[in-house]
This record gives sequence, C-alpha cells and structure tokens, in this order.
Amino acid sequence: MIKRFSLLACVAVFCSGQICQVRVNPVTGSPLSDADADFIISRNAEDSTARVEADITRGFAGVRLEDGQTIEVNGEDLVGDRRDFDATVDASDVYMIEVTDPRRGTDVTDVPEPQAFEITSPGEGGDASLSGFTIEWQGADEDLDVEVDISQRLLGDNLSLSLGPATDEGRLEISSRRIADAGFGQGEDLTITVTKIRRTNDIRGFADGRAETRLSVSIDATPQP
Repeated sequence: MIKRFSLLACVAVFCSGQICQVRVNPVTGSPLSDADADFIISRNAEDSTARVEADITRGFAGVRLEDGQTIEVNGEDLVGDRRDFDATVDASDVYMIEVTDPRRGTDVTDVPEPQAFEITSPGEGGDASLSGFTIEWQGADEDLDVEVDISQRLLGDNLSLSLGPATDEGRLEISSRRIADAGFGQGEDLTITVTKIRRTNDIRGFADGRAETRLSVSIDATPQP
C-alpha cells in the first residue's frame, strides 16, 4: 500500500497544474524515425579513407540501436552506444547513408563530398608574409562553406589560427593583426589547411537528419617578413 501511494504521489506531481509529462526510456524502444541525427563525414584529400561520426538522439537523450536497427555508410556499419556512433569508410565522391528500422524498412540518402581542389596561393613551399597574405584555392562554390586553419610549431609552442566557417569565395585574406595575435614568426613553416564543407538536410529515416561532408587540403608555406 505504501509503494502504491508513493507511485500515485509521483504521478500527481508530474500531472499537477494541468501539465502531465510521460517519461520514455531514453536508451531502448526508440524508432529511428523519431530520432534526430547529425553526421560528419570528413577526409583529408591525401587519405584513401574517410571518418564518419554520427550523433543520434531522441529529445535530450542518446539512442541505442535495437535488434534489427542499423545505420550504414557505403556499406559499413556505424558502431557505438547511446548517441555516439562512428566508422571508417573508403573515400568516395558520394556517400550513401542507409538507415534500417524493422518498423519501416530501409531509407537511403546520397551525400556528395565537396569536389577535389588545390590551394593555389601560396603554393606548396611558397612564401607567406607575416605582414599579411592571401590564401586562394580552386573551385569557389557559394553553396559550400569553408574553414581555414593555420598552425606552426615555434620555439616549443603550438600556435594556431582558425577562421570560418564562411561562404566559399575561393580566397581569404589573412591580416597582419591576425598573424601577430596568433604569434606566428619566422624560422618554421606554417601549415595551411583549407576545408570545404557541404551541408545536406533531410537524411531519410530520421525525424530530423542532417549531414556535412568535409574535404581538407593542406600545404606548408614559409613565413617571410
């Protein structure tokens, strides 16, 4: 009798004031069509494989895959538990995301990778002025975003500057002030990485599914006055 009274009291608390909340087990019993998913598929242009990471949630809780539920990218199963899933897949121009749930079958979405490109200025081993310089790359595409990262190992310190995301306009000016704030100097190469990002919404099989594919190109440049 005491246990029953305690349960009824808890229900009364949650249902007071005309508001009643029903709490669903956040770990099991989640149709993937009720879940949200965020995929990141990233690759360095020199690599033959891509890294796939997925965050699968229902409300604020992570989702654990039930028997019969699978998420594949280019035929590779994503593995993980309670929201965080990952896999390594062969590099591809297009990544096929397959979402299988016994309740509805398999849904498929094709997600293109950004097109291959090169950094044209500064070129590999070229000069980068500490008074400011411009990074340029091929294939500007206003439908893509771009991030630029510059790093340097100088006098035992790891220095870095990250810019973006911004619309891909094929070029980005690096001001002397940003260079000074980062602490870059002469004596060691700068590593410049340009990452193009394609965002895709409506990944099928989820209530709200999104994906971004990221392709990165890196060069080394020599800092000059």
